Amino acid sequence: MKKASSNNMKPYFIEFGGSMILYVIVLSGVVATRPESGWGVWELLPTIPLLLGFWAIIRQYRRMDEYFQRIHSEAFALGALILGLAAIIWGFGENAGWPALPTIWVTPALVGLWGICLPLVSRRYK
Repeated sequence: MKKASSNNMKPYFIEFGGSMILYVIVLSGVVATRPESGWGVWELLPTIPLLLGFWAIIRQYRRMDEYFQRIHSEAFALGALILGLAAIIWGFGENAGWPALPTIWVTPALVGLWGICLPLVSRRYK
């Protein structure tokens, strides 16, 4: 018997997984053909598969019922609050001499924290 949360997961895995495979291919191509001097629009090409990945997440969220939407919304909000607090703490640390963190890690950190917070939040609803 399938869980209620996994009814529409196959289209999501196809959409999101396909966009991430495309991302790896495009990113590898951009890195392999990067010119020595300067950058151009070519460097922004990996954002296209990322946008497709975010579109897959939005589509999956819309396919969920209200119960799972609430769980995911709370997990995402908790992850965003934790990341915001960590960013503020790290900012103060940078003023004290800590190394600067590249902003490219913000979104992967947020998605990771969302995933970490998801089981914590879902325990409240059992």
